[in-house]
Amino acid sequence: PKTARDMYEIRRGVATININGTLVHKLGGVEPYCGMIGYDCLDRILTDAQANEDVGAILLDIDSPGGEVAGCFEFARKLRGMGASVGGKPIVAFANEMACSAAYAIASACDAVMTTETGIAGSIGVWTMQVDMTKGLTKNGIEVTMIRAGERKARGGPYEVADDETFAKLQGWVDDTWGIFASHVAEARGMSAEEVQSLEGDWFTGREALEIGL
Repeated sequence: PKTARDMYEIRRGVATININGTLVHKLGGVEPYCGMIGYDCLDRILTDAQANEDVGAILLDIDSPGGEVAGCFEFARKLRGMGASVGGKPIVAFANEMACSAAYAIASACDAVMTTETGIAGSIGVWTMQVDMTKGLTKNGIEVTMIRAGERKARGGPYEVADDETFAKLQGWVDDTWGIFASHVAEARGMSAEEVQSLEGDWFTGREALEIGL
């Protein structure tokens, strides 16, 4: 099996770590799998690169639309504690050509962020889905009856029409998470949380991202 040291290439003292595909919480090991890479994998690889005497700086080569909230901000905070600002080896993020959502959370935690004119960065927002399958079930002659102990147990599932309290809870959840995301980016990039949230979760090309401060 490959080790963390096998997962990056060193050229002129710079270790290049590829971050491609969807980011997930716990993938195990150090290798990407089926278009996914884990925050746990990246943690092991970056820790190894920081400890490697042959490495003078680290480049994160990112091409990712984002991924899971779970584990994202914990890893991003740890990443901020590894770089040059705290006495570690410099860590530079390169959006090649996409660092959006969770991938931008990682990029923003680095000492510097780069991309090309046509690169894409940002998408500093949060989303979840409320799926209602009741009409489809009825059409196919299927009737589901939920039997629960605890009035709010399993509320928000696809087999019943969601009530207002369910939608309010989900909206509060994504709003709270958005606040965490905005605060992280604001602190990392020298902006205010209000400035970050005023971007409304949109994505930006390289030139726009530079002008905005991302």
